[in-house]
Parts: sequence; C-alpha cells; structure tokens
Amino acid sequence: MKKIITTSLLAALGALFAGSVQAQQVYIGGTVGESFWNVDCSGTTDCSKYHSNYKAILGYTFNSSWAIEASYFSVGETTANIGEISGGVKATGIDLGGVYRVDLGNKWGAFAKLGVSDNRAQVTAVETNVAQTSVETKKAGAFGGLGVTYALTRDASFRADVDARRIEVDATTGSSSGNVYSINIGLQVAF
Repeated sequence: MKKIITTSLLAALGALFAGSVQAQQVYIGGTVGESFWNVDCSGTTDCSKYHSNYKAILGYTFNSSWAIEASYFSVGETTANIGEISGGVKATGIDLGGVYRVDLGNKWGAFAKLGVSDNRAQVTAVETNVAQTSVETKKAGAFGGLGVTYALTRDASFRADVDARRIEVDATTGSSSGNVYSINIGLQVAF
C-alpha cells in the first residue's frame, strides 16, 4: 500500500511539472509603481495614502504554467499629522509564492500568484521639538497578485502586476493592520 501511495504521489508531481525541458529557467526582474495604503485618516490634519514602491524579483519556471517567485519589496510609507505630532509607517519585506501562468497568444501572457510574505513595518512618531519614537514589527502574512507579461524578445518581457498584502503593526499603544495594494510595471529577463 505504501508503495502505491508513493508511486501515485511521484506520478502526480511528475505530471504537475511535466512540460518541455526548455521551459525550465531562472528569471530576474524589477518593477516600480505606486502603493495605496488602505488606512483611516479621520481626525488627521494631513494624511498620505499613496507612495512609490519597488520590487526585485527572482523566479524559477518549472514549465509553461507553473513557477515559483521570490521578491524583495518596499511599499513605501503612509504618513499622518495630528496637531504637533506626525507619524508614519514604512513597510518592506520578502515574498515567496507560487505563480500560475497562461499564454494568451501574440506574445501576451497572464499570471496569478499567491504566497507568504514576511513583512517588516517601521512606525515612527515625532512630536515637534520634543521627542521621536520608533517601533519595528515583523509579521508573516499572505499576499496575492494578478499580472500580465508581453514578450519583447525570447528572454525579456515587459511585466505589469497588481499585488495585495496586509501589513500588521504592533506599537506600544496596541496592534493595528491595513491592506496595501501596489500597481507595478517593469521588466523580467530569463537565462
């Protein structure tokens, strides 16, 4: 019975990652874009929800449909002022996720990704001419995204994607979290 289960699992894995050997490749890439922090700004005198972001990508394609992707990202910072106190949350992290790709024809492709994100949030609060406080939080969470690619050459592609993740903050005053959505464009190169 154990042999049958093991053989079945190996056959299923082989079928999942079957495809041309040529499709297996490493790729690197980078994107830039804008992040939207879904935070409540009520009661503030000034609040910033949008910030530029970037992402460095390293991936491995198993076949024409499946890949695994790791990335280092920064979603920028959200800031707010309440009277003499100004504060902000900056977030960076590392993603690791599975990518499912579909060939749309005419050099176009689409992908969906889902995985785990190790987020690092830095909270800073400053009271004018008095004091500055900073707290850092590291939390793991889920992330997901959708995107498209356009092949410029056999190995280079234009890439556009939208990502969503939840950033958790544990400050000395309590715990808070918010969703951050990022829209990115960039390039990826396979070798």
